[in-house]
Amino acid sequence: MKTVFWETTKLCNMNCRHCSNDSGLQNPEELSSRETILLCDQLIDIGLKDFRFYGGEPFLRKDISEIVQFLSSRNIKITFYTNGTIINEDILALLKSVANPRIAVSLDGASPKTHDEIRGSVSFDVVLHNIALLVSMGYQIDIIFTISKKNYKETDKVFLLGKNLGVSSIKPNIISKIGRAKTFWNEFALSPKQLAEVAKTVLNGNLRYFGKKGIRKPCVAGIEEIYVSSNGNIFPCALLLDQKFCAGNIRNASISEILLNPSPGFSQIVKSIQNKEFCVMCTHKVICQGGCRARAMSEQDNIYAKDTFSCLYYSFVCKTDTGETN
Repeated sequence: MKTVFWETTKLCNMNCRHCSNDSGLQNPEELSSRETILLCDQLIDIGLKDFRFYGGEPFLRKDISEIVQFLSSRNIKITFYTNGTIINEDILALLKSVANPRIAVSLDGASPKTHDEIRGSVSFDVVLHNIALLVSMGYQIDIIFTISKKNYKETDKVFLLGKNLGVSSIKPNIISKIGRAKTFWNEFALSPKQLAEVAKTVLNGNLRYFGKKGIRKPCVAGIEEIYVSSNGNIFPCALLLDQKFCAGNIRNASISEILLNPSPGFSQIVKSIQNKEFCVMCTHKVICQGGCRARAMSEQDNIYAKDTFSCLYYSFVCKTDTGETN
């Protein structure tokens, strides 16, 4: 298991209306320091290479430095996913203790009005300041841009803003019908026409500002990647958090035992990725490789359905490769 996303804490200083895991208050059943280090030790035994601190806001966890120190001592690559609002001296010292950390910062618009409305707090200027600070210190920064009906018209501007800030990439996420986004789905859901516009704009943004097509690696959810919730539940990825996809809990069995005998729902995700029955007749399957199973589930409530965004995006990639523009 090469990559692990860990919901470091559910505690968060923001109240984003589209939050995928309904963060805010701390989960009283969160894993202790000892349980987390034991988990990391087990993960290293089965091939862990890349550990990603997810949230909530991971920098709010009081013992994060202890866990970071343990992983660093074992030469594990570390990535932090943060809302970018609390980059203080303590956090900078923590980052300095890690060899080449990657930092993913959430930004949900190219203007204060859009970003702050979605995130539920006045934070746009602080986030931009902290991104610029981290870039100036030599850190690799990715902007996580969750695209919805509320901000899709600013997609190109976000790419331009990221380029001007000097970030390594823009990572666009299409809004998923999970967490708090379920409650406000009518506000966030993109229409088919809007989704097509987004796919074309994202490709153009990648090409124009970052000189690449933005082709993603094949989905490896449940195969080479898992998500561990704050209380120790194991899921295939950070966007497939329905309880039916939970493989088990590390308080009840070791990670090896859980992955050797996962739940039927978890196994179904792995099967859908390995078989790719939904792509048999697609001319783009070689580069798309099945898209995102979580998006398919969000859009059509069917893990075997097509991922419309990937279908659109890679059709535009193919047109670009052949010189077509429409």
